Amino acid sequence: MAKSVQPEKSLWRTLWASIVEDRDLVFFGLSFLTWLVAYLSNPENVAVGVVGGGSFLVGILFYFQKHRALARQLTGIKHIPVVCVVGKTDSEAQRTFDLAKESTCSVTGFRSFDVMEKFFRIKLSLGHSERPLPPDRAAWEEFIRRVQERIDCLAETLYGTKVYHVFIQGPSSLALGLGAVFGCKHPLIAYQWSAGVYKPVLDLRENPRGKIRGSMSGDYRYIEVAPNAFEGLTTDTAVVLEMAGHSPLGTVQSYIRDTLKSNWKIVAVGNTFGGTLEEDDWAPVVQELNSILVRLHSTPEVQRIHLFHSMPVASAFGLGMALGTVTPVIVYNWEARESTYYPVLELNKLESRL
Repeated sequence: MAKSVQPEKSLWRTLWASIVEDRDLVFFGLSFLTWLVAYLSNPENVAVGVVGGGSFLVGILFYFQKHRALARQLTGIKHIPVVCVVGKTDSEAQRTFDLAKESTCSVTGFRSFDVMEKFFRIKLSLGHSERPLPPDRAAWEEFIRRVQERIDCLAETLYGTKVYHVFIQGPSSLALGLGAVFGCKHPLIAYQWSAGVYKPVLDLRENPRGKIRGSMSGDYRYIEVAPNAFEGLTTDTAVVLEMAGHSPLGTVQSYIRDTLKSNWKIVAVGNTFGGTLEEDDWAPVVQELNSILVRLHSTPEVQRIHLFHSMPVASAFGLGMALGTVTPVIVYNWEARESTYYPVLELNKLESRL
């Protein structure tokens, strides 16, 4: 079923709708009537007339200027914070949500979140689970479904262009799944927590598909693979992404050998930046990582890719966007309490509602 699309409204219609239910206008009107009665009761007092009338005109000017500015933001691009927090208390999750709005405002100048909620009769909210997600695919899929449901409701209500601002405080495995259901269909900015602030590292407001899925030209700059990485590929091939300070390769090898009792080919992808990427734009890194997985997927011998990773959530989200829900990728999450991996998501089995 096709989604209903809200028609765009003009600046003046939005301005009028913004004014109609304004309590400030009621107070302003009562104040004016009070002055008018006082002046009419003594019309010979010129000073009262001049001061009161001048103040009224100045007040009217500032009042309409304020609402005109709000109307411009409401008829312009809507900036929507998409905040997902897992394994944190309600107060910590709310703090992350507040920081997300502050960061969105800092990057875009958009600050009319409360006005937008009131005008469109919506409620911006976050996806939150106070407990860590259990090693159960159904629980992970349900969390992603709930996040999509919230975004879908906003998309149907808000007219005009929307830009999503993605903040994830949780496992990178979840970020991969959320990115997959987003795909490359919407303009967005993904943020990474760094040095006490949220840093915009994936600005995909324009041409997201081209930036993270475009064809590679030349050698890899941010990642490295062994010369024989694509030799001896197996039906089930494991990919280990070493994009953070520590390498999970040894643990993955033990898990595949001892727990799964399998002999899969393992393609290890290292990084050239020492585990901490200082650059502002992470799109080229995502593009390079995606090219590895695309190459494996296009190889006839490989039917399934088993993805193990150590990487920041923002780059994981971007990689999920590039992969989408078509590539047969099984995502594994490390369970520290049990010191083992669990398969938690199959990207090609996720339903994208966005």
